[in-house]
Amino acid sequence: MYETVRKVKGIPHERIFSGRSPARRVYEEASVRELAESIRFQGLIEPLTVRRVGSRYEIVSGERRFRAAVLSGMEEIPCLVVTADDEKAELLAVTANLLRAPLDFYEEAEALGRLLGRGGMSEEEAARRLGKSLAAIRGKLALLSLGKRLVAELRRDGLGERYARALLALEDEEERLRVEKTAAREGLSASGTEALVASILREKKREADPLERKRILVIKDVRVFFNSVSRAVETMRSAGIDARMERGEDARDLTLTVRIPKLLREA
Repeated sequence: MYETVRKVKGIPHERIFSGRSPARRVYEEASVRELAESIRFQGLIEPLTVRRVGSRYEIVSGERRFRAAVLSGMEEIPCLVVTADDEKAELLAVTANLLRAPLDFYEEAEALGRLLGRGGMSEEEAARRLGKSLAAIRGKLALLSLGKRLVAELRRDGLGERYARALLALEDEEERLRVEKTAAREGLSASGTEALVASILREKKREADPLERKRILVIKDVRVFFNSVSRAVETMRSAGIDARMERGEDARDLTLTVRIPKLLREA
């Protein structure tokens, strides 16, 4: 459990550190600089939340504010001190970040993963404490199966969580990367990307069906046969024989009729 020490105290910035992996890893430099400029004029309005570790203080939440405060030249940073074990500190950090501007989709998944991994908290317990459905928690955790390269590409191309979820349906990482590039290059919407993935999966299922494969092979054989006959007729025509080929089709059958005139015997 953790108990909040209500008093906000100023702590020298050199005694504050990020010991744990912060939930939010992607910080826009412009955003940090903008906040630092604001702190120079009006100070840090909202204190950091920290916990004491030996003679120093570990950030529980407020990593971006800490960076901006240091950048602004602030020597003592207002902090709200809590006492918490690793699991409670992680829970507090994740909750604080979820209540702010949304985390990057993968950062949120990583934060949830750490929360469940540290103290063996169950998915059901995490859902209850964070006020989310179990399905939402499991959906977030599923994103952790995405490769780092793919995550980097999604971030670079500005494609968010719905795109990432669509790509999860594909098992091969290289195929996921190809579809991601297609979505970015062609400006596909998230629903368009979902439709593209669905069409790929339908094609894979069709190709995997033994009866369907056999049917495709038969169709290919028929086409080869038609083309062979067509070439034979063209050869006869080039030799001066008025050969003709007619194709027909109805609901049941394909028909191929070849007409070759009888050669007249010389008188």
